Amino acid sequence: MVHFPKKDPYIVIANRTVNFKCGNDPGAQILISLCSGMRIPPDMPGQIVGMLRKEWNDADALTFEDFTKKNADSVRLLDDFSTPWKHGFSASDPPQSTDKAASSDMDIYFSRVGFNPAATEAIVYALTISRMDRVSTEGDYFLFRLDAEGWKPHGRLTYMEHRPDQSDWIVVNPDGSK
Repeated sequence: MVHFPKKDPYIVIANRTVNFKCGNDPGAQILISLCSGMRIPPDMPGQIVGMLRKEWNDADALTFEDFTKKNADSVRLLDDFSTPWKHGFSASDPPQSTDKAASSDMDIYFSRVGFNPAATEAIVYALTISRMDRVSTEGDYFLFRLDAEGWKPHGRLTYMEHRPDQSDWIVVNPDGSK
């Protein structure tokens, strides 16, 4: 997300993680089809993790287990982000309730990060809500691996997408089809 069609966009990062819950979750900052941003019913967390395992078949099974366990609930995040673009950090729930967030070009929601026991592999989910022309709103799962140079992306799976020219979400089905 380094290149945007708008010069100097303003991004707001949510101060609370999304999770796999659906229904009346008082901590949810965003709801998509009554779920906290990481899934759209009727998909269940196990189906989504199964889809990720199929996509990233060389990943450690314990990374998926830790990711699933941690994302049963949300946690608060600290404003400890370094980005190539100007960003704010939501100090309230939900981010849209702040004046800065109302004028943001994009809001970003993160899941908790799941790690393997050696802390050399990680999975995280990022939901980007775009208000920019030609920039889709997306929910993506990412696989990272640690090497001698640091953390590097090793896989990305777009789970859901909403383009500016669409009226509804496109959801990747657990079998990988759209």
